[in-house]
Amino acid sequence: MAYLCIISIFANSTTKYYTDAAVPYISRVTTDGRILYVDGTNGVTTVWQVNVTSGARSEYAKTTDTGFTTLITPVGIAVDPDGGSCYIADGSRGKVVKIPAGSGSGTTIKDNWGNRTYSFPVPCGMDVNVGSTRIAIVADANGTIYYITGQNYTYVYGSPGSSVHAIQVDRDYALSSFAPLELFPIVPSSAILFSAVTR
Repeated sequence: MAYLCIISIFANSTTKYYTDAAVPYISRVTTDGRILYVDGTNGVTTVWQVNVTSGARSEYAKTTDTGFTTLITPVGIAVDPDGGSCYIADGSRGKVVKIPAGSGSGTTIKDNWGNRTYSFPVPCGMDVNVGSTRIAIVADANGTIYYITGQNYTYVYGSPGSSVHAIQVDRDYALSSFAPLELFPIVPSSAILFSAVTR
């Protein structure tokens, strides 16, 4: 079975097709108009970015560098609103990997961001808040959600027996920290249910 990474750009009615991702995971749009995507295949080496104005694709970063040589299996991706760094949920090890833009040499990649091992669902919902100070991540198949702040983590939400397929932070919210009604997990059921977390 073949998969396409299809990115539709509604501003100029453009659709781009990229066939190099067998299992694509796609980020939200950055404030400067880029979408990131990564292949979920084990040992993937590149994170790509697509300009939403032109549709042009270019390399965002490598997934390894001089100090981080571990091969990862992405099951989710999130990006800072300004595009400064992306965060990949590594399904093979249960770790979050922080990859700054342009990584590939030196020792800029940070492994085990949040200092915890998770049992990520596939796909793993994750997103970053306005000030790039916290990451919201779905930690397991029960829909447990954590906030990651640097190398710390905080339990936020859990609904045993239900799964969360996606999560989104309201970036219109002016505060740099999460606040009531700023976090929206999407829970699959007979209809799509949007739940607002008020913690």
